[in-house]
Amino acid sequence: MNKMLMARLVVGLFTSLCAAGSGANTGQVQGKTLAQGIEAAESTHLSVRISEAEMDEASARVGQAKAQFYPTLDFSTKVERINNKDKYSGVDASVDIPGMGPTAVSVDQNVPRYRASPELTARQGLYTGGRRMAQLNQANLSLKATDLSRRIALQQMVLDTSTAFFKLRRACLQLSSATRQLQRANTLASTANQRLREGRIAPIEERTFALALIEKQTALRSREEYLELAYADYRRSVQNAIPEEHERARQCQFANTVETDFEYALKMSDQTLDEQYEKLKLAAARESIAVQSAALHPQVSLYANYQAVGRSDDSLGKAVSDVSHSKSVSAAGVLVTVNLFDHGLTSKRVSEAEAKVRKLALATEQAAMDREQQQRQRELEVRMAKTHIDQLFSRLEIATAEADVVRQQLKAGTVNALYAEERIAREQDARDEIHVAHIDHVLTRLAVLFSSKIMQETYPRRTMQEP
Repeated sequence: MNKMLMARLVVGLFTSLCAAGSGANTGQVQGKTLAQGIEAAESTHLSVRISEAEMDEASARVGQAKAQFYPTLDFSTKVERINNKDKYSGVDASVDIPGMGPTAVSVDQNVPRYRASPELTARQGLYTGGRRMAQLNQANLSLKATDLSRRIALQQMVLDTSTAFFKLRRACLQLSSATRQLQRANTLASTANQRLREGRIAPIEERTFALALIEKQTALRSREEYLELAYADYRRSVQNAIPEEHERARQCQFANTVETDFEYALKMSDQTLDEQYEKLKLAAARESIAVQSAALHPQVSLYANYQAVGRSDDSLGKAVSDVSHSKSVSAAGVLVTVNLFDHGLTSKRVSEAEAKVRKLALATEQAAMDREQQQRQRELEVRMAKTHIDQLFSRLEIATAEADVVRQQLKAGTVNALYAEERIAREQDARDEIHVAHIDHVLTRLAVLFSSKIMQETYPRRTMQEP
């Protein structure tokens, strides 16, 4: 592209920028930015709020795992009414009384009918076969995985909002282009009708321009409907966290360039989250093997017990009031538990945990292969979009050159004015196609940025000032 052609492009684009962007510089409503949409969606998006609740849940599990390292103190109490059948009466006993000799004595032995026994028990685990540490490690890994899950939810929210935002910008560009094309078609149809009345063109030529006008009217209605759908999709992506704008001019007010908004989305992307999440899930599954295997080892703990006792033959109230330290029972010791036989229950649980680890390891490997394949496919789509932009620039060069020729022919009076207007208009149509293709390229890059690494050199070297 020579310097003269570039100069014409800059002038033409500056003119279209002033015409299309004048609404953004007037009025009290400022233009939208992608940052505003993402900030609004972050505070209301349900998937993000759910992931935050999952973070609280995972943090609580870490606290539970840590609590197992500390001693426990339990209090319990029993108040009982006993079916007193253990009563022995009429038992003959012999008592040797000095000076009197053996004497027969009748003995009655009663079990109290009511009993109260409050109890305190303290326990401290000494050895659990590594179960407590494995559970703590598993809980910490689960917390990290949940945090990554939250970040993935944020990434998905950013991707959804960004995609809807740029589709809205594309719809606005297409509507602006359709509006200009309709205005040109209307002008050409009016001119053709006037020339038909003057007898300067044939009826078939006037009919051609009339049909072109109908086509442009239909295209404009289609673009209006597409803009309506795009705007509704954008508000849905931010879950209606922004005020609704009913005027199309305000729906299409943007404060930044496409590239500025894209750079904001680029800063928020991380292509490694999926891989990190899968690795943490696999590590947590490995810790579950240690948790289940701990049941195969002896469990050793200290315990201390204190129990006070109260008895009565009359009522529960008297049994409770009879509780005293003098009737207490205390004990302390070491408790060793060994699983001798459980019909293979523990070993089956260990086998299940090992199988889960193997499954996750294979799933992680499969996901890595899928990401690599998807990466290559999407990078190809990016290159294709870039190539399409290059093709459109070539078409613009041709359209500009043809417009220059037609202007010279029109000045010399060697070409029909209607034909000249139509050929000159193709230059602006080519610019509009480049702007739309630029948005399509951005949308293609977004899919790559939020899934895997993208090479920055795939971005088109040539860009145009936005309308």
